[in-house]
Amino acid sequence: MIQEQARTVDDRAPSAFRVLEGGLDADALFKEARRRRRLRWLFGILVAVVVLGIAAAIGTAYGFSGGAGPNQHASGGTASGGGWVYTVKAASMEPTLLPGDQVEVTKRTGVLKRGDLVDFKLPIRFQTPGNDTMIKRVIGLPGETISSSGATVVINGMPLSEPYLESGDAPGAAIANQVIPPGEYFVLGDNRSDSLDSSYLGPIPSASIIGIAKGIVAPPSRSEPIPGA
Repeated sequence: MIQEQARTVDDRAPSAFRVLEGGLDADALFKEARRRRRLRWLFGILVAVVVLGIAAAIGTAYGFSGGAGPNQHASGGTASGGGWVYTVKAASMEPTLLPGDQVEVTKRTGVLKRGDLVDFKLPIRFQTPGNDTMIKRVIGLPGETISSSGATVVINGMPLSEPYLESGDAPGAAIANQVIPPGEYFVLGDNRSDSLDSSYLGPIPSASIIGIAKGIVAPPSRSEPIPGA
């Protein structure tokens, strides 16, 4: 009778506190559960690291940011005249901008001109951690018809002269004949074969343009107004 009562009480106890077959006791069960939770946690971290690494690699492969994130000045991030200094991370604007160049970007004022280098916000689907803006050159203006023939950009049926490009560079993606919508701009990288720009993104809305790149401020050997701007 006593044995029967003991078995009944034991059967009602939570499984984690019962003596199990095969020699595992409650303490061993608790340790095993804790080990599995730790493995699941570590696996989750590993997956997150891999995903972020792939996203960063994609950003680099497509030449994100002839601009990239702003480097703050000692004064709190604004340059004289109200603007920012950006560090170039990729080769998409070579030979005009090189990786490591620090570029002063002023707040946008007035109407943009062909040849301006603009810093703009990427569409959300193309953003990666640390890469949400790019610097590219304004090639086509609102209302213009743009296309390409080999390495030559054609505006309103006329070939565009681009002396800032490196002679002999491979052409970028072909530009389908299109009319640039009102309030939008067609922007390209100077390194056409290694640039994520309007040949992939399409024209950039005016509202996404943050400012205009005016000059290289560092390193000292590269300090100069931006050619072609």
